[in-house]
Amino acid sequence: MAGGGNFASYEHAIKQTWSSRDPKELEIYKTLDAQDIYKVCTAFSKRYKDEGVVYICGGDGSFSEAASALAHTQTALGFIPAGSCNDFARTLYDDYQNDPSKLHQLVKHLILKSPQAELKTLDLFSFRINREDAPKQYALNVISFGLDSHVLKDSYDYMKAHPSAPAKKAYNRAVINNVFKQSATEARIELYGAHGSKVIEGTLSLAAFCNGGFYGNGYNPSPMADPSDKSFEFCAGQKLSLLDFGLLAPKYKRGTHLENNKIYFETQLESARIRCPEKENALANYDGTLFSFNSLYIDLEKAVLKWAALA
Repeated sequence: MAGGGNFASYEHAIKQTWSSRDPKELEIYKTLDAQDIYKVCTAFSKRYKDEGVVYICGGDGSFSEAASALAHTQTALGFIPAGSCNDFARTLYDDYQNDPSKLHQLVKHLILKSPQAELKTLDLFSFRINREDAPKQYALNVISFGLDSHVLKDSYDYMKAHPSAPAKKAYNRAVINNVFKQSATEARIELYGAHGSKVIEGTLSLAAFCNGGFYGNGYNPSPMADPSDKSFEFCAGQKLSLLDFGLLAPKYKRGTHLENNKIYFETQLESARIRCPEKENALANYDGTLFSFNSLYIDLEKAVLKWAALA
């Protein structure tokens, strides 16, 4: 169990669900931070191998951190969404995508299903920052740079200064602030996949590499995303004027933006190489974790995460 919420009711439901089984089959651990999640999942995997399943009851960031720990292992990972945005849950669970207001009902349903998971696999991004020989990192949902990352940074800064502020308020405030700043990123992007290679070069307001379909509290850059289809999608917007943004933002939220002539969209991709002008760094994020880069090397690693599917 991870995150900053009150999980008392969920913990009670988990214990009730598993009460008829051998008590040794269930361990509940309340994590302290992201690094704690990685350590706990790694230790659990080494101990139980393919006989164990880790369920994360928390947000997208917690699930992503656990996925990094369990990639290429024999241990399955399940997701019970209980975070602020739960964007990856919209891709995994159609019921939540159709009606996010029913999160509590979904969580209770997933908890009840947890002893009978169906084991499947998910793809993961691996990426390296600035050097091809840099340490490999993993991302589960979306890697993006540009306007959306600036929005994310401002929303984090606001929530740090106002701890009691709802995440949605912080995010909406950051969107408004950054729209008027008109920030954009100059980049050269090389895309490789089933249809060959393609180069996109120019000034972009945002660019998103999508294994999952949703990010940023419900925005839908890739409506057909499937994190188990062994490919990813790329969505980018040319430098947008204030009017362009006003017209596109609602469509980007609904996933109906793909026909706009200011949008680049590519499917069935397997890798990407991104470079910004020398000595210029772009602000980016993966699954809500911010970083900066001058060059970025992204590859899709196919079916490398065992997934305990519950829906």
